[in-house]
Amino acid sequence: MNMFVLLFLLLSTALFATEYPAGLVGHWTFDNPDNLTAATVGNDLVLSGSDQAASGPEVGDGASQIGVGSFYRCYHDISGNPDWVNDFTVVMDVKIPSIGQYYALYQTNYNNGNDGDWWINPNAAVGVSTTGYSDPVVQPGQWYRLAISAALGNHYDYYLDGQLLHNGGQQDYDGRFAIYSESYGNQVLFFADDNGEDNLIDVAQILLFDRDLTAEELSEIGGFGNQVADQMPPYLQSPTPDSIYISWHNSSGNESIVEYGLTSDLGMSAVGDYEVIGLSKTWHTVQLTGLQSDTTYYYKCVTNNESSQIYSFRTQPEDLSLGHVRFLVYGDNRTNEMMHTQLVHKAREKIIELYGDDISSEINAVINVGDIITNGWNISEYEEEYFRPIAELSGEIPYMVTIGNHEAEADYYYQYMKYDDFAGAESEKYWSMRIAGVLFIGLNSNTLGSTQLNWLETQLNLSEADETISMVFTFLHHPGRSEIWPDGNTSWVQNDVIPLLAQYSKAECLSYGHSHNYERGAWPEGNLQLLLAGGGGSDLDRWGMYSNQEDYPEIFRAHDHFGYTIFDVDLDANSYSAESYTLGHTDLPLDNVLLDSFGRDTNAPASSTPTRIGPPELVALPVTLSASVENNLCSSYFQLITEGGDWQNPLLDSLRDYENVYGDSGAPNYTPIDLNFGIILTELAVDNALLTEDQAYRWRVRYRDDNLHWTPWSNEFQFIVVDPTGVDLPDKTGMLNCFPNPFNPSTTVQYTLLNSGQVNVSIYNLNGRHITTLVDQHKEAGPHSALWDGVGNMGKELTSGVYLLKMETAEIVESQKIVLVR
Repeated sequence: MNMFVLLFLLLSTALFATEYPAGLVGHWTFDNPDNLTAATVGNDLVLSGSDQAASGPEVGDGASQIGVGSFYRCYHDISGNPDWVNDFTVVMDVKIPSIGQYYALYQTNYNNGNDGDWWINPNAAVGVSTTGYSDPVVQPGQWYRLAISAALGNHYDYYLDGQLLHNGGQQDYDGRFAIYSESYGNQVLFFADDNGEDNLIDVAQILLFDRDLTAEELSEIGGFGNQVADQMPPYLQSPTPDSIYISWHNSSGNESIVEYGLTSDLGMSAVGDYEVIGLSKTWHTVQLTGLQSDTTYYYKCVTNNESSQIYSFRTQPEDLSLGHVRFLVYGDNRTNEMMHTQLVHKAREKIIELYGDDISSEINAVINVGDIITNGWNISEYEEEYFRPIAELSGEIPYMVTIGNHEAEADYYYQYMKYDDFAGAESEKYWSMRIAGVLFIGLNSNTLGSTQLNWLETQLNLSEADETISMVFTFLHHPGRSEIWPDGNTSWVQNDVIPLLAQYSKAECLSYGHSHNYERGAWPEGNLQLLLAGGGGSDLDRWGMYSNQEDYPEIFRAHDHFGYTIFDVDLDANSYSAESYTLGHTDLPLDNVLLDSFGRDTNAPASSTPTRIGPPELVALPVTLSASVENNLCSSYFQLITEGGDWQNPLLDSLRDYENVYGDSGAPNYTPIDLNFGIILTELAVDNALLTEDQAYRWRVRYRDDNLHWTPWSNEFQFIVVDPTGVDLPDKTGMLNCFPNPFNPSTTVQYTLLNSGQVNVSIYNLNGRHITTLVDQHKEAGPHSALWDGVGNMGKELTSGVYLLKMETAEIVESQKIVLVR
């Protein structure tokens, strides 16, 4: 080798070594995609399994993506005592793709015969069970510089981007975390675990030192600028236009102070109080008062010499009629803090995607419908299962809870929740809260009773008379009825609460949980939506799990999924929309997929009263009741009686909805099954067994649209069933026809006009939504035809399915089902 080149390399190595503290024995940067295991300092790594080149934290910076079940074997050359190395530091730049699974970081057993010794767990916390895991967590898709500084028998500490992340204790000298010395194995394994619990992970750098670096040295090495998550995450609750409660855990002192202001410089402070809950948890609370409405404030919590990060919240608006009120709904997060953490993280991602980074200005509240912990009398669970998993949101958006049965009416629950300002007739057991023109009512379905019902009725009467209240949203824990878990059905809710709410025009939606899944429907009368939002993290109730699962008429769809719902109330338009997002289930994980959407425009006019299409006055079997076609139908309600009968005791009483999602296809796709797929709401075939020849019948129909407006009942229409061989039946030359049917890619629509005049031939989907118009002009009497190529409005090619062909003239309205098969 050329002497000058050798000298340059030696100088480069010496200069590089000065960038890091003394004791560096191994450095791997993964910058060469053709040789990912090459060392900059020390020995090359040895791959076991698979890896591939990946992008690093910066442009031009390389990384390696380690395959599942794969690891790097490191020959470190560190001398020991003589068998074991007890003093060392490992630094890694890593990125995980998602939470909800384990990631192994290193393994001290060179035969890979034990569990890994350093992990990112499914909650995204760092550590291992022996040392405990960090309270702060990492986020998927973000680079972090994680480190362990070990002097076994003295300390074993975790760091993140140069900041102390978690104190792992002393740990045993020559114990589990000691590394095989140069003379006794000379190895440590990176990303290894003995039984395949590791998962895909990216690494951009590894540093290995033969001593324990100090906190100052690790701070100088730094990282990617991430801040260690707050050790005192605050919890906002009970917001008003001029006040809010701020609470947090801290057992190191008795000061309860919030410093706050209109900028991050703060400048003001307020003093509160603390209480010891259950002998072990110190809960500090400060109520900020005298605030400006609809204003962003910055704040931090202070207890003695410790303080939280600086957060921001926005006070509630005082204007009662303008703007948007948005809130998030979910519940039943108990027991599985990993899934709860993931759900909150995904909800935050979706909020930012929809509305931007300033989430405190866009979301007014989070409503949890109960079962926030497994046992209300186990004090440790409040922090583990509830407060810690929601920390990503609770410092910026206030939370409100309706108590669940697992909270067990425990004193601890009522010590944590500060609802005195909103309390109902029996103290904080239930509450009502106003945000602009929206009234929120939180009920207690543990307590039940007439006292609560009377209080609820009073709230509803007051809101109905108050012109400044546009809508009422109600929450409790127990459902009236759940299709997936009927054992949780609650008669007090089904027979008392829901019928009472349904009497009031402003009562828009009742949300509940208890059953661990997602269900949505509407009460048959009135405009009350029903939402079961129990997929907040607890192990799901699944299809096929219970023998008594039942298809209830008021439930439109049921899914055994994790998820949450975001409501957006538009006060200017006096309407609301809701979008429900799913994370799937253990057999079919999904990533923030839109599962369902619903809402209501209170100002939208109802559909027109239905008119008869058929049958005619004299009809032979079979008989199909058919009424005029309307757009955006949600439900139709047909009744049939004999001549002389009454509508209170109909011969046929059929309420049908545009969808009825009940059950799924099972493995592998778990496709939801819509039992009403293909239904035409404007038609109803009558069972022949109900009808008798020479008998007169009367029927009527009404429609409900997407806004849950019912039309009036139609006029009463009569028909007589006759023997077709003995009676001249009406001419049917006006009926539609098309060929082929089913068709692909096109079909010819044929129609005959008895008289000349204006004719409209259009295509609708089975929910009554207009797809396209084929003919809308004056035509002469006689046969005509039109071609449809399976394309809708704006040239959109339609998917396979059943569609409704409709012809309308001054004399007749005809319709027919047609089937497009791609």
